[in-house]
Amino acid sequence: MASAVRDQRCRWERKKGRTARELLETERAYVEELELITKLYDEVFRARCGNLKLAQEGICGTIPSIVKVNRSLLMSLERDMAPSGFQNFCEYLHLYKKHADCMEATRHAIQ
Repeated sequence: MASAVRDQRCRWERKKGRTARELLETERAYVEELELITKLYDEVFRARCGNLKLAQEGICGTIPSIVKVNRSLLMSLERDMAPSGFQNFCEYLHLYKKHADCMEATRHAIQ
C-alpha cells in the first residue's frame, strides 16, 4: 500500500515537472513573439508614421506593456516562483482586455 502511494506521488511529481517545463517553454516563446511584434510593427510604424494619432498611441495598443508583464511572469517561472508570478500577472489582465477592445479600430485604421 505504501509503495503504491509512493509510486503515485512520484508520477505526480514527474507530471508536475513536465508541466512546469512546458509552461516555461511556452511562455518564453510567447514573449519572443510579443517582442518581435513590437519591433516589427509598433516601432517601425511609429518611425514611418509618427505624426498620425494612431502612431503616437501605438499601432499595437497595449502590447509593449503586455511584453513587460509577460517578461516578469517569465522571470518568475524561471526562478521557480510560479505562484507569486501568476498572482502578480493577474493584476495586469486588464491590458489584454484593453488590447482586445482596440483591435477593430486598429485593424480599420491600417487598412
